[in-house]
Amino acid sequence: MLIQVVKLLKKYPILLYSASFLYSLIHNRYYLSFVFRKDIICKGVFFNNTRIGGHGRNKYIEILPKTQLKNCVLTAEGDSSSIIIGGAGSVIKNSAFHTLDAESCIEIQDGFTTEGVWIMATEGHSIKIGEDCMFSSGISIINGDSHAIFLNDDSHKRINPASNIVIGKHVWICSDVKVLKGSNIPSYSIIGANSVVNKYLSTEYAMYVGCPARQIKSNVDWSRSLTC
Repeated sequence: MLIQVVKLLKKYPILLYSASFLYSLIHNRYYLSFVFRKDIICKGVFFNNTRIGGHGRNKYIEILPKTQLKNCVLTAEGDSSSIIIGGAGSVIKNSAFHTLDAESCIEIQDGFTTEGVWIMATEGHSIKIGEDCMFSSGISIINGDSHAIFLNDDSHKRINPASNIVIGKHVWICSDVKVLKGSNIPSYSIIGANSVVNKYLSTEYAMYVGCPARQIKSNVDWSRSLTC
């Protein structure tokens, strides 16, 4: 029965849009506050207790069809800032996505799942996450410090600017991991629980753990199920 329903939704998008609208209307009391806004594109998305908003000129939030969001908050603050979340089975729970400052960007590709992540892009820099990533809970990803650190001399030169974060495709991030500004996590990686990523990691098919994260295994991959 479920397979037949999925086939119908794929064949007739209007059924998907109608089903997602009714589901969101029932399960999301904030739905009508954002669903008809021109700067928020979310047709075919299933919302449950999720809020979306923000301020700024030319900002926008786009969530692709077939995405499920439960207990989430998305805010785009700053002119020309953006949040883009891919569909194709993305399931996102207990999470928050924020852009601060003009032209800041969060971009997540298809097939993203998480039990709880906090992502914040600042100072016009980006956070990009590839397709088919699986994040556990208690994860924070932020590409800036939100406060200035500067030299204690006449120049008062700031020394902690924001920097982009890139996470490749098919990356598994375990619970309570922190990903800091300037980090790069290559595709097909595993980041162990309680790790702190603060630099460019380069080896694919590898496991990284620790504070700061370092490679401990190579030539490994992972699956969402208990079988290969």
